[in-house]
Amino acid sequence: MADALETDNISHNARVIANTYGTLTLAEGLNLKASAGIAGFSVKEHRFVPNYLKRTEPNNGDAVVATVTGYTWLTEFTLNYDRTIAKRHAVNALVGSSFQGFSSERLFAFALDFPDNRTGWHNLGSALNPQPAATGELTWGIVSYLGRVNYTFDNKFLLTLTGRVDGASKFGANNKYGFFPSGSIAWKLHEEDFIKDLGLFYSLKTRLSYGVIGNQEISPYASLATVGPVGQGVFNNTEPYIGQEPLRYPNPDLKWERTSQATSALMPNLRAAGSALPSTFTKNRPPTCCFSRRCLPRPASAATCPTSAACATGASRQPSLPAT
Repeated sequence: MADALETDNISHNARVIANTYGTLTLAEGLNLKASAGIAGFSVKEHRFVPNYLKRTEPNNGDAVVATVTGYTWLTEFTLNYDRTIAKRHAVNALVGSSFQGFSSERLFAFALDFPDNRTGWHNLGSALNPQPAATGELTWGIVSYLGRVNYTFDNKFLLTLTGRVDGASKFGANNKYGFFPSGSIAWKLHEEDFIKDLGLFYSLKTRLSYGVIGNQEISPYASLATVGPVGQGVFNNTEPYIGQEPLRYPNPDLKWERTSQATSALMPNLRAAGSALPSTFTKNRPPTCCFSRRCLPRPASAATCPTSAACATGASRQPSLPAT
C-alpha cells in the first residue's frame, strides 16, 4: 500500500485529429474528390519512487521521464465516373492516388540514487547515478496509385477489375513498389426467369474472385545498414566512451510480402429461411516472403546470424473490391 501511495506515476496523453474533403462535378457522372487528414499525438510519462521505500533500497530511489510525440497524415485524390448506357450497361470507374506519411520521436531518461526526494522526477540532475538517456525516431511514407472498374450487364452479370501500385519507403531500393491486382465475376441467378419460377429465393447469386494483397508491416529501416553500441572503454584514463559497430548490411532486395486468394461462392437467400445462407470456398496461396535479414559475418567461434527469409505479420494493403 505504501508503494502505491508514495510513488508518483503520472501520464499525460494528447491527440489532435483534423480532416477535410471536397468534391467537384466536372460533367454528368464525372466527379473529382480530394481529401486530407492529419493526426498528432503526444505521450508523456513521469515516475518517481522515493528512496525510503522497500523496493528502492538497492537503488536509493529512481525516476523516469519519457516522451513520445509524432504525427501521421494522409491525402487522397480520386476521379469517379458513374454512367448507365442504353439501360442495360452500367459502368462505374475510379482512378486515384494517395500519399501517406508517419513520423515520431521518443526520449527516455532514467536516474538512480536520489539523496533528496523533494524534487523527484522534476530534477533528474540531482541524482548521483544518472543513466545514459535513450532517444529514437521513426519515419516512413507510402504512395499508392489505384484503379477500379465495375461493369453490370442487364442487372444480371457483374464484373469488377481492380489494380493498385503501392510504393513504400520501408523496402529496399530495388523493390519499393508492388502491384496488386484483383477481379471478380458474379451472376444474379434470381434475375433469371427459370429461378423466379421456382419461388424459392429472395436472391441467389454466384461469384468467383481472385486477388493479391500486400503487406508492408515491417521495420521502417529493415533494408538499411545499421550500427549499434559495442563495449565501453576509457580514453586518457579518465573519459569513458562507448563504441559503435556495424550490425547489418543494407538489403536493397527487401520486398513486399504478397498473398493471393481465390474464392468461389454461392449465396442463396431462401424465402423459407428469411436470411442468406452463403456457401463459400476459399483457397489461399502461402505468402511470398520478404528477404529480411542480412547480418554481418562473425568469427566462426561466435554466434552467427545467417541471411534468412521471413514473413512480416500485420495489416495488409489490398485493392478496393466491392461486393458484386
